[in-house]
Amino acid sequence: MTIAKAVLEQLFELDLSKCEVTVCLASSPKDEALPRFERLLLSAELTEVFRSVAAYNLAHYSREHSTGNLVLRSYTVESKPDSYEVEHLDLSAYESILEQVSPLSALADLELFQADERFVSGLRFYVVTVQPPSGDPVYFFRLYTAKKMLERSRLFAIVFNKGVYDRVTEPMFLFDHNIDSSSSSKKKTFTKYSVSLK
Repeated sequence: MTIAKAVLEQLFELDLSKCEVTVCLASSPKDEALPRFERLLLSAELTEVFRSVAAYNLAHYSREHSTGNLVLRSYTVESKPDSYEVEHLDLSAYESILEQVSPLSALADLELFQADERFVSGLRFYVVTVQPPSGDPVYFFRLYTAKKMLERSRLFAIVFNKGVYDRVTEPMFLFDHNIDSSSSSKKKTFTKYSVSLK
């Protein structure tokens, strides 16, 4: 069994119901070499939503793996994996990636998200971190830009309030149920995939 396959199978065995969940936004303003991370302060209900996103994605790939419908491939820059493919790479060989995600090793030290305009303008991705009671955390990454904020989108939302519909003017973030990649810090293996809920 390859190391990548072993790490993937360890991910499938993760009991997310016992993990602490933290969500961070990452911003890379043009004049900064490394992304800055800020933690989202989540309600208990929203924490469970992000937990379910990670659980859904892991369950989907675990089912595909158990039926032999999942192909594990080495990552290549030019590839576009099909829905049945998972790509992996050894992060220890990519110092620049390790440097970019190193702030995630100290989540409690990250600032809380304050919706600072400069930070929001530079949004690049978010990370759902699941920390088991013992062992290393697992990170689930999703590309994310300021265009996913409703106020910056071409779309607008309305809400029914006090008998009439009105436009939503409060800042709102839009998230989906997809994950682009995951990382297991212990083995330094990165798996890249994309899943859509039907």
